[in-house]
Amino acid sequence: EIGAAWRNFSGASNDTVLWNLAREEGKRAPTLSPEQALAKMAPVPGFEVRLTASEPMIQQPIAFCWDDRGRLWVAENRDYEARNRGFSGGAGRSRILILEDTDGDGRMDTSKVFLEGITFPSAIAVGFDGLWLGAPPNLLFVPDRNHDDRAATEAIEVRLTGWGIRDRHEVINSLTWGPDGWLYGCQGYATPSHVGKPADGGRLYRAGEPFP
Repeated sequence: EIGAAWRNFSGASNDTVLWNLAREEGKRAPTLSPEQALAKMAPVPGFEVRLTASEPMIQQPIAFCWDDRGRLWVAENRDYEARNRGFSGGAGRSRILILEDTDGDGRMDTSKVFLEGITFPSAIAVGFDGLWLGAPPNLLFVPDRNHDDRAATEAIEVRLTGWGIRDRHEVINSLTWGPDGWLYGCQGYATPSHVGKPADGGRLYRAGEPFP
């Protein structure tokens, strides 16, 4: 019924036609610099938009969060373009960055790599001396108990597992801490998942490996 209502509204007899038209229009659209994109934005009265970070400081961001020092943590998902081939087509270059505005001008001016090599990161939240990282099929805890801003990769824990990846747009996402101290998150409806604690302690998956 929704599809019929849309076709009646749009006058299109085939949704695929509209999708292809939109895709071709996107290919022809000019690439804007961060400053040009900012100039085209029209925020509602009372709000303003400022440029905080852009390429090449960050590339292919898919998730972000803030820590208690006002630093911006960014998950760069560089495996996304190979998503139709599981992990086998990815280069394994995904990483987690920490960006900081050291002079208080609202612009991030330093960047450091917290973690790299985890395939398909899609959700992050900082807390409990480490990073909570959604990377299907796992929810990982990546400790940094000495607070040196480097992941203790030898101590990564698989806390939960079983998230699917059938539709790469619909994986685990949007981790956030609730006022009750619980960690909340979302998953899209089109990816079947069977989540639970790993019976064998779980395992990390690397580029080139098949998705379980």
